[in-house]
Amino acid sequence: PAWVAVRHQFLMLRGDLHQLRGEWADARDAFEQAVAVGAEGDESEVRAARLKLARSLRSLGELDSAEREASTALAGARDRIDRTHIADGLLALAGIAWARGDLDACERHAQEGLVGATGTAFLGQRANLLVALATAQASRGMLASAAGGIAEAQILYRDLGLRPARAIALANLAEILLLQGDVGSAWQAASDSLAEAAAAGHRVGDVTARDVRAG
Repeated sequence: PAWVAVRHQFLMLRGDLHQLRGEWADARDAFEQAVAVGAEGDESEVRAARLKLARSLRSLGELDSAEREASTALAGARDRIDRTHIADGLLALAGIAWARGDLDACERHAQEGLVGATGTAFLGQRANLLVALATAQASRGMLASAAGGIAEAQILYRDLGLRPARAIALANLAEILLLQGDVGSAWQAASDSLAEAAAAGHRVGDVTARDVRAG
């Protein structure tokens, strides 16, 4: 029924708003309702709600529940060959693995996601997966590989016009370059990050980039 779709969209928007505010418990509640309402309609909508619910649960530290929701969404996406939600599901699982300190699983999920995240329709997913993989690699001391992945991700964010995400990626790239001893390139990346953060009014990217330049 039409009212189901409208109700689902309303709950998703409400959940998104709570997430933007960092109100994770309220976001969780909204997305749980969206899953329940969406279960009566479009399966793709249910998968989208489960993945957003997984993010909220992860932010609340409820990692087992987050993994269950992400895995359920991923299984459904694979059954339907839904490439968008396959990529998003693997990204969610990579983030959960990272939160657990399981670098092997984080890297494995991110790499699997990158295999399928090809083509212009998946640039956003590819950028996010590159960041997840680079984070795991940097933690292992694989700085050259991490720098390459972050560098590719920031270009994708630039092409997509995602300035806040690019600001953070550039700041992270600057940190990795600094660890490699490439002070000049690190300074340039941090400066580019500051410019992007200022244009987007993004406080987190601004603070991170300034910290790198101060270092």
